Amino acid sequence: GCAYGFKLETLTKLENMKDAKSGSLMHHLAELVLQHTPAALTESEKWVAASAAGCISFQQILTDVSKLEEQVNRMKKELAKIKEKEENVGLDGVLESHKGYVTYPLYTRLTQFLAVAMPALDDAKQQVASTLKVISELTS
Repeated sequence: GCAYGFKLETLTKLENMKDAKSGSLMHHLAELVLQHTPAALTESEKWVAASAAGCISFQQILTDVSKLEEQVNRMKKELAKIKEKEENVGLDGVLESHKGYVTYPLYTRLTQFLAVAMPALDDAKQQVASTLKVISELTS
C-alpha cells in the first residue's frame, strides 16, 4: 500500500538500506527533498533547538518551582515573625533580638522582593503545569 508518512526515528535506519547504484535510501530521500522542497534543508537549523528542548524535563522544572515556592514561603513566615515583633517591641528591639542577623534595609528589600516574587512564582508554576498538561494530552 501507499505510505503517507513515517516516524522520525525511521530516518536513522534509512542509512543502512542501500541500493547498488544510487547509495543509501537516506541519500535518495535527501535528493528528493533537495529537488522538490529545497527550503526544507534550511529548516535543520531549527532542529537543534527542538532537539535540545526534547531533553527538558518539565516534571523536574515543576519540582524545582515547588521547592522554590517552599523556600519563599519559609522566608515569608520569617519576615512575618519579624513584622509581628516589630509591632510589639519596635523594629530596633527586633533587630537587637536577631543580633544583627537582619538589618532594616535587608528586611525592606526582602519584603519588596516577596511582593514581586510571589506572583511571578505562581505564574511560573501555572505555566509549567499547563505545559505538562498539554504534553500529557499530546502523548496519550
